[in-house]
Amino acid sequence: MAADLHTVPFRGERLRDLAEMEGLSMRDLAAALGTTQNRISKIVNTRSRLTPEIIEAATTTYGVPAAFFSVVPAQQDQAAITFRKRASSSIRADKRITRLFREAARLWRTASESSGFRTVDMSGLRELVRDNRVEDVAVALRKEDGLGSEDPIPNMVRFTERRGVGVILGLDPLLSQRPTNECNDLGDKDYSGVSSPSRFEDRPLVTTVAPQPGAVTRMTIGHELGHIIFDPDLQVSPRAREIEEKRAYSFASALLLPESMMRRRVYEDMTLNSYLRIKADYGASVSAIVVRAQRLGVISSQRARSLHIQISSRGWRDNEPVPVSDEHPTLLHQATQRAWPVNTIRAAAEDVGVKHSLVSAWTETKQPAVTAVGETNTNVVSLTERLASRRRDSPSRSASVCSGGWVL
Repeated sequence: MAADLHTVPFRGERLRDLAEMEGLSMRDLAAALGTTQNRISKIVNTRSRLTPEIIEAATTTYGVPAAFFSVVPAQQDQAAITFRKRASSSIRADKRITRLFREAARLWRTASESSGFRTVDMSGLRELVRDNRVEDVAVALRKEDGLGSEDPIPNMVRFTERRGVGVILGLDPLLSQRPTNECNDLGDKDYSGVSSPSRFEDRPLVTTVAPQPGAVTRMTIGHELGHIIFDPDLQVSPRAREIEEKRAYSFASALLLPESMMRRRVYEDMTLNSYLRIKADYGASVSAIVVRAQRLGVISSQRARSLHIQISSRGWRDNEPVPVSDEHPTLLHQATQRAWPVNTIRAAAEDVGVKHSLVSAWTETKQPAVTAVGETNTNVVSLTERLASRRRDSPSRSASVCSGGWVL
């Protein structure tokens, strides 16, 4: 239901949020709304009232529902945001990504709760997490998902959603058309992944900022899941998180590249072409496999350095061979459909106070093109198909039906 501009209490501070979300200065926002920066400043600092005229101008110009201005920050909004980004990213861009994530997290939290989806429960991992046993936590989660000790994870997005964690791939719709060349495991982007771990958040969300190659997406989602599990009290600034970032990276690597497999298949003088075979089986970039091998002591630091030089000289930082198929979230889409079964996008936007176009972009469910086994029209590796072809008698976990009819 649309908010009544004359009776609903609105918060002027949300004008600052709107400016951040749109990547604008307060001066630019004021000009777009047909008023002065001084007036906007007074409204934001609660020295002047947010009027229906300003709200109408904002809804018309930027497509936000009036309910956007009545949103009250939740306790979870005080948690730190984890960025995987380049140091060269601008402050304004950082604020835009932070604001988009806050809006997305509120949408996921509301949809998840209203639809009756379960909360995250990591209590069984408490001792392992407390003792910082990264490898053991990865093993425990893989076992919980029914995977064997060396099985690949067929679909990292679905694996994460089955833990009760929401996933959005492409937090910033403006970046949705950027190229997704296969590259190193950070992705050739200003930003890679975002999350906001907090002990007060039992419906966490992880996102990528822009579309990424399949192998990069899998590592990014695993990395952010690592923050959710290990860093519930994360408060330090992004540039002071060396320990936390290394741990999250190690966790994602342990999930995707089981230690026993690495010790069995990788050896010191193995060629890059042999690393590509592991990539095809496990959906991790060659760069990530080399790093994992070095950290496990399977190859020496000198050999790892040589391999990284070869990767760069071959142009694989920008375009790595054997692309991995894209994965697609489904949990947020299902939750919004259940929470608002009629006019879903509009109803969700009005109820949660999120821009209609963002709800649409974030809840879109894309169906990957299906290629029959034996067809020759693609070089893209589908881990689900590879796993199914190996184990014809075992159902794939990539689209299982969970309790309550949720398809994950």
